[in-house]
Amino acid sequence: MAARPLTIGILAILTTLAVGRATAAGPAFAAEPLDPATTGTSAQAAASYSVMAFNVLYRGANEEKNLQAIADTQPDILCLRELVPGFAGRFAQRLKDDYPHRRYRRYPPRPAWGVGIASKFPITEWRVFRERPYTIPAADALVTIGGTEVRVVCVHLIPPMARYSRGQPAWETIERNRDLRRRQAKYLSFRYRDERRPVLMLGDFNEDVDEPALDFLDEQGFKNSCAIEADRCQDTWPAVTVFPAAFRFDHILGRNLSFVSSRVVEQGGSDHYPVLAEFTLPPPNATVSSGQ
Repeated sequence: MAARPLTIGILAILTTLAVGRATAAGPAFAAEPLDPATTGTSAQAAASYSVMAFNVLYRGANEEKNLQAIADTQPDILCLRELVPGFAGRFAQRLKDDYPHRRYRRYPPRPAWGVGIASKFPITEWRVFRERPYTIPAADALVTIGGTEVRVVCVHLIPPMARYSRGQPAWETIERNRDLRRRQAKYLSFRYRDERRPVLMLGDFNEDVDEPALDFLDEQGFKNSCAIEADRCQDTWPAVTVFPAAFRFDHILGRNLSFVSSRVVEQGGSDHYPVLAEFTLPPPNATVSSGQ
């Protein structure tokens, strides 16, 4: 679908001012767990669970407000993008009892690429991978809720104005990166084509609703949590400015599970508002599908 009216002009202005722009290449990852993995089990106490996607802004964020937004909403699973060591440490100090299971990967030359997953339920598997054909990393974890394993994929697709060159028309950069996000979506779909467990794919997609990457993922069975309560899902970026947010770049998608509510949380001290969704899992032994 075509971009919203004035999208190109607005994006060119806003992303020129925004921080956290990604670049095309960099050294290899440096692995750093936020905290040693904890062990134990967590009972499946309720039929529904909550999950949040939050780009916490690697530089210039009000970290206290970000932590308060998480503490107030208490999601069961949390995808954190632009996660830097300082915020990761403060998160652990304040919320370690709420989130005993945490994984974090930092990327020193590119702090905006930091990623973490925090959970109230055990994390039994964790890895980081490139969102091909670009180099920003995504995180993948298996979270065990009761007896059910849920695949959690925390993503950050290429920003609209990444790799912008002076003298190049802004619309060319935006269109090129829109195509790159579509290719990233195809890669993600291919990666999880045989996954039959419930999948949550969430984070900063850098793309508004009805654009090519999200459309493609929807066709592959990854449904947007906000589809059921669109009136509660306002735009998420740029947040906390004198102007209202203009784009909904942050999303929670799911396959082989059911969303029962979703909303944008207009709190925090980042340039993105977080998205919160509630979901239910299929009953044991239910027939589930892999990707199309």
